[in-house]
Amino acid sequence: MKTPHKKDVKVSMDKDFSNMKQYVNSASEGDASVMRRDYKTDMRLWFTYFMMCVLFGTVLAGCSSNPTAPSATSLSVNASGTPIVTTTPAGTFSVSGQVTDADGFPVYDTAAQIIVSIAKAGVQLSSQPLFQGTFSFTGLASGQYVLYAADTAVPPIFKPTNAFVLVNDTAPNVVQIKMSKFPTLFTSSIHLTGQFVTPTNQQAIPFGKVTLGGYETITLSDGRFFLYNVTSGSYQLMLSKSGFTDKSIGLELASTGITLGNKTITSVIATTDSMGKPVTAYDLGVIEAVPDILSTGNLIGMVVDKTGAFIPNFNFKLFYRRDTSSLSEITTARASVLASPKGDFNLVNLPAGYYFGVGLSAQIVQTTTANGVEFSIGGTAYTQGLEVQAGKDTIMTIVANDAAKIVAPTLIPLAVNGIPASYTSLDNVAFQWNGVDSVNQYKLKITSSANSPTPYTVTLNEVAVGVLTAVQTARLNINSIPLGIGNYVWQVGSVDETNSSNPKYSDGEAFSIRPSKNDLSPKDGSSFNIFGTIASITLTWPPDPNSSHVVVSLYDAAGNNIPIVGGGVVAGNGGMQSLQIGWSPAPATTYFWRVRYYYRYSTQPIESEMSSFILF
Repeated sequence: MKTPHKKDVKVSMDKDFSNMKQYVNSASEGDASVMRRDYKTDMRLWFTYFMMCVLFGTVLAGCSSNPTAPSATSLSVNASGTPIVTTTPAGTFSVSGQVTDADGFPVYDTAAQIIVSIAKAGVQLSSQPLFQGTFSFTGLASGQYVLYAADTAVPPIFKPTNAFVLVNDTAPNVVQIKMSKFPTLFTSSIHLTGQFVTPTNQQAIPFGKVTLGGYETITLSDGRFFLYNVTSGSYQLMLSKSGFTDKSIGLELASTGITLGNKTITSVIATTDSMGKPVTAYDLGVIEAVPDILSTGNLIGMVVDKTGAFIPNFNFKLFYRRDTSSLSEITTARASVLASPKGDFNLVNLPAGYYFGVGLSAQIVQTTTANGVEFSIGGTAYTQGLEVQAGKDTIMTIVANDAAKIVAPTLIPLAVNGIPASYTSLDNVAFQWNGVDSVNQYKLKITSSANSPTPYTVTLNEVAVGVLTAVQTARLNINSIPLGIGNYVWQVGSVDETNSSNPKYSDGEAFSIRPSKNDLSPKDGSSFNIFGTIASITLTWPPDPNSSHVVVSLYDAAGNNIPIVGGGVVAGNGGMQSLQIGWSPAPATTYFWRVRYYYRYSTQPIESEMSSFILF
């Protein structure tokens, strides 16, 4: 069928307009009264005008608003003979409603330009922009209509959508149109993350080389990688690693979306990168890479204790090096290998080379020598380099300690004659305990007394110390921890590769921290002049939030107690506390004072050092 030329269409429409004009003129030549026209004729003329608006936009008068099909039209002429055409509403019904986002919130986004249109029987009747998230169409006849909402912004923010509505005298005719947003993408660059794994058991592929155009990184021990500040474009995401077939997959970064292969990427995650820095990135998800079976082998093993008994659920790391040379780089093949409840493990598709079963805290050590950088293992190594050959199974046996058999150390008490030890913030304390066989580290932990209603602040509550099977000593300066005035408990835990995150702790022993004379005010040795026969001085000391009250005592040079009004009792446990005292002193005399802290949960007070001052 021949498509009419635009000029031919215009000629046809000009002819229709000429017929319309002749019709109106013929009406004006007759009676000036209103004449009813045939409704079908009116609809034909309306449709012709509507098509002209579609083809020629606002060139024709009246096309600035969408024409509406009238149900009946009246034609009249005024006194000067000029024809007047008026349209009565097609119906008395209306449709109104609200456009919201996917979460049900009204669309007020000024960057979006939402236009709502209404159509019936495939013909668009009217359209309008949103007004404060709402729309309303009036003068509708009963029937089935379609509402269509579209974002005309460039680029659009919301996806177009439609809704059906039945208009009659019983329907509420109130509609909510929900629009979902296109994926929010970058304007300049974005961060990407993903994880490479094996297809059979989803085992992480660590330390593989990842490239994306000019971007390059290495997968971490869990197979995850990060690419920063990637700009839009078409890329090939590639993974290269010994023992695996090179993996390549297409990645499209465009203003309309992110596509990896045939998968659309919309997920954004907040995580931490290899440096522990928080990062928000688009997550490409899990990507499978196939092992090269021609260059891989399997490692089959078991974990036993020194008696040969299986150790269930044992956790260790696996290190790898390509050959036996000390210059051959050591890498982490598996950050965590967990033996089964029976004590065995099975690692498949490992690149050919040499493997070490090591403790979870073991580290790779690099040493610069005259021959170059040499690699070694720092920490517990259960096995030396065990060769895995391509296409073969290799047996590995881990001999380790059973975490259930680890013994807690025994503390050497600090208490004397059953009285808990007490120290000032200036003291160096020797915490001692008896060592335990098969333990490679201890952890000293200091916490608040279990009876303390308000826990004390302990900046250093756990410190790793060396290992010997004989008596162990950890010397700490109280001020370096630091600990405030109060009651504390110390414990020591035995640590082995089997329980590195869950030390076996000894019973605790109590001790206290008391004020030194330098913590009191006036400071030790201060001097004051007396005016008159009555001495007045303010004494100040540090607080303990758990004490019920304190008692201040004053002594002369001979050690005789000098009475203080109220017995020197001060209640409360707020900030720095003080007490003003007055008495008739002897001239040129040295006086001594101290403060005792009392507790509701203990009969043992904490007593400060004695401080002195001189009155002249």
